Amino acid sequence: FFSPFLSPSFFQSRKMDQVVMEVPDESLMVSPIPLSSLVITRESVWDALMFALMWELVNRVSRVGIQKMVEVLKVSERYRGSLIATGPSYMTSVIHSLVMTYRGYRDLWGIWPSPPVVQMCGSKANVPWEVIAPYAGTLEGIYLTARIFFGYMLYDTAHVIVEFPQLGGMDMVLHHVVFMGGIYLGIVSRAMYFPFTWLISTELSTIFLNLRWFCAKSGYGEGKEIAVVSYLFAAAFLFSRVLLFGYGLVHFWMHRAALSVCSTAFLYPATRFIVTGGYFLNVFWFGKILQVAARGGARKSMEHDHTKEAADAKSK
Repeated sequence: FFSPFLSPSFFQSRKMDQVVMEVPDESLMVSPIPLSSLVITRESVWDALMFALMWELVNRVSRVGIQKMVEVLKVSERYRGSLIATGPSYMTSVIHSLVMTYRGYRDLWGIWPSPPVVQMCGSKANVPWEVIAPYAGTLEGIYLTARIFFGYMLYDTAHVIVEFPQLGGMDMVLHHVVFMGGIYLGIVSRAMYFPFTWLISTELSTIFLNLRWFCAKSGYGEGKEIAVVSYLFAAAFLFSRVLLFGYGLVHFWMHRAALSVCSTAFLYPATRFIVTGGYFLNVFWFGKILQVAARGGARKSMEHDHTKEAADAKSK
């Protein structure tokens, strides 16, 4: 189902002959885009709905798959209800995270060698087209990734509201709305290509977060399985949401002048606030992850001590 989106050749061959031969409009290379171009159009609405419905289809297929899994694995009645009720949304999130992680790191690698103005503005960069042309396929791939991601956020926001509060509270709704606003600005502006790649690559940690939920809801919340997944989640969070995000934030501030070529008066302040605030929120969350890990270790030690004391008392 996802093979057209996962194949690099899909983007390399997509109108490459025409793109390389065309020369971009000179006005786009030197002037910021007007704020009026950010209005919601009929085409953008249909585009968002198409990808949202695609993720809804994945959810429905996941629902059937989880029901089969519950029967085959003979999951306890204690966990069966929550798995069937909210499991499809978590499974869809796992699939989305896998797709976004693959595409994010692939696009990040593809656009990394380009000049900063191309990383920020793509085909609107004020450089000769010969400099932009080698990255045309990657830029189109990033643009499609952003639209797929926007569709997922729209789908997930609808599910959070419909199933409220099982999948999250108002904080999650606010989070989704803010990020959808940021992604929409980038899509219609055809800007922020490189920042989007390292931002979407942070979905790596979401894979293990969701797998941890499945372990807890399948009766493996006390075993080695959830411990391994928890360590992988912490490591992925540190790498993607603290280290890689931190590098991207430094890059964003160092090359913020390049964004002025293709930015509106509103785009840069909005994204600066979202990206910087998001990083410090990630650092705060990582501190919480370490605290939970420390408490878990202490709790295990206490349980071990109590068990030992009980065994000694019984022997006496």
